[in-house]
Amino acid sequence: MYSCTIDAMEDETCIIASNPIKDDWVPSYELLWQEVNMREDVKWLENATNKKILYEKLLKWMKRGPQLLSVDDETDFIDPDVLRNVIKVKCDTFNEFDVNELRKARCRANVFETVRNGIFMNRAAMKMANIDAITDFTFTSLDYNSVHKRDGPYYFADVCAGPGGFSEYILWRKKWCYKGFGFTLKGDNDFKLNESTCTSADSFHPFYGTSGDGNIYNPDNIKDFKEIVLGYTQGVGVHFMMSDGGFSVEGNENLQEVLSKQIYVCQCLMALCIIRPHGYFVTKMFDLFTKFSVGLIYLMHLCFDKIAIVKPNTSRPANSERYLICIGFKNSSQAMEIRKYLEFIVQDLWIKQQYKDKVQDDDSEILELVPLDILKRDAKFASYMFESNTTIAERQVVGLLKLQCFCRDPNLIETRQEISRSKCLNLWRIPDRKRSPVEIFTPENVTDMISQPAFMLTQPKEISDTKTFKSVIDDIKDWRFVPMRSSKQVNFCHIFVGVSNSKVCKLVGNQWIKVKNMHLNKGTLLYGEVVKEKCISWRTGVETEKLCLQVIDALRLGDISLADLSFEERAKSISIFCEAINFEVELDDVRIRLKEGRFLHDMYSQNIVEYKHETREYITHMDPLGPKNSNELHSVNSLLFLKINSHQSFNSTYVLRSVVYINEHEIKNGAFKLIDVMKLIRNLNKK
Repeated sequence: MYSCTIDAMEDETCIIASNPIKDDWVPSYELLWQEVNMREDVKWLENATNKKILYEKLLKWMKRGPQLLSVDDETDFIDPDVLRNVIKVKCDTFNEFDVNELRKARCRANVFETVRNGIFMNRAAMKMANIDAITDFTFTSLDYNSVHKRDGPYYFADVCAGPGGFSEYILWRKKWCYKGFGFTLKGDNDFKLNESTCTSADSFHPFYGTSGDGNIYNPDNIKDFKEIVLGYTQGVGVHFMMSDGGFSVEGNENLQEVLSKQIYVCQCLMALCIIRPHGYFVTKMFDLFTKFSVGLIYLMHLCFDKIAIVKPNTSRPANSERYLICIGFKNSSQAMEIRKYLEFIVQDLWIKQQYKDKVQDDDSEILELVPLDILKRDAKFASYMFESNTTIAERQVVGLLKLQCFCRDPNLIETRQEISRSKCLNLWRIPDRKRSPVEIFTPENVTDMISQPAFMLTQPKEISDTKTFKSVIDDIKDWRFVPMRSSKQVNFCHIFVGVSNSKVCKLVGNQWIKVKNMHLNKGTLLYGEVVKEKCISWRTGVETEKLCLQVIDALRLGDISLADLSFEERAKSISIFCEAINFEVELDDVRIRLKEGRFLHDMYSQNIVEYKHETREYITHMDPLGPKNSNELHSVNSLLFLKINSHQSFNSTYVLRSVVYINEHEIKNGAFKLIDVMKLIRNLNKK
């Protein structure tokens, strides 16, 4: 066994080398017990250039030749001795020990092995937590209040990342304030975020491209995902993209970089297609020795304000894994030229893959994206790559030697694991506990969190004459109205609750009834109306119908309470929530939107509700939810009035709500004509 000491001078974030106490310890292996830093530093490479390299010139930069069968001579961006060492130690390790021996030794040798997955599904989530923390929480630094001031959620994409650990971490940290788009291979490694026990996946949806398989190598899939993301983000793109693609290279460990070149470039192209200006990108890579890989990093460097290459503590020290982090996307003409260039490269690699059995040209492999002299000429970039590769390779050599040592001696144990886990989780702001079992959550669990829930049984006050209208609507500034589909005969308006597995129940009378094809975050309690919306395609003009939950007000959104917020603040949160969890994907799914509470004078000044003579009905138009729709509308049978002054909580707004029926066919049964309602409001406004 080995003892360890803690250096209290570094805020207990730095664990000093353990001291071997075994008599047969080989002195040269003392380096294996080197200092371990909890608080990791990131060295950034700034981009201060304003280069403009046209697509035609970029194409001339490309160099072809025979496929690399070895990286032994790729020493332009790494110390040659270090490269030889890492190749030799890799070969020695994998030749001497089998996979099971190495796995068992790794569990005992890696200082950070017991960090594991914690509260998440897998280790990938903890890696993203680690990366987020060492970049000062760049990807999740926006707190709820700052998101609350926005017009919509923050958008992210998770690419080649099944089963979804990266997204699980983001959604656990930010909940429905972030909306995610997934893209990964279908099958065994598909997204499984519905199995998460620490967060809801309602604001995340996977897509698989035109081929339906999620293969990022296919240029058509990249194009399709780009169109989907831009369609949902008003043509601007996501705030950040994460990618974690990789595959087994067992038996070819020293060629992992060469075998991974296609996934490298496809993930980088995807980022340039969907990230908005000033956005972020983080992607997994392995060795970066070849001129192809270094050229790709150089091109990404030109597209962002700064980049960094990091090997976080959660990345096992004996492997080649590292992460490229890009900050501040420059949506410049230069970035567009580089994107076009990478599109050509991806297309070329895809065609070559499709016809690899038929193509006999041994000199057709793309070996360089940027000429070596161009890379070397940028001294800061070349120095950065050399230092990064050399440092990470040196760490890998130490990790492999330590793994060999632990394979040979099954009694060796790394005693710093538990203290390392505790310190890391504290730095990353992750609770130190195991993944919890699935929690059964019922409507009663939600109502138990509410003081005096009986108020939810209150029915709206019906206004059926002018005298009642004037007595209820006393001050125009205190009230808002919403157009309703509900009529005297049929009520589509209810309290809705999100329960386990994103299922939904609605309150009918005093009973909770399950609702099909609707999804809400667990713990959500809101008041809304299910409306049959007519959607008109901008391309074909064809009209279709979709059910939509139009949210009028809410008390809870997931585990965030709105109890202390004003009506305007609640409406802002509801708008973000609805945009985050609404996806126009499955035909049967009920969409969701905010039913905006409008000022009373808007009823006559902005023609919110209009009469359609052809169908003899009132209608109201809405902003299209579907990215392919030019217009959306629904029929109106009533108007709901909500008291919303600064003193009105959700409970009081709900209890004091009043309804006016305006269906022309029900005038004799106490309904108003719309023109009469507008006259009453106009007169009230003159006071």
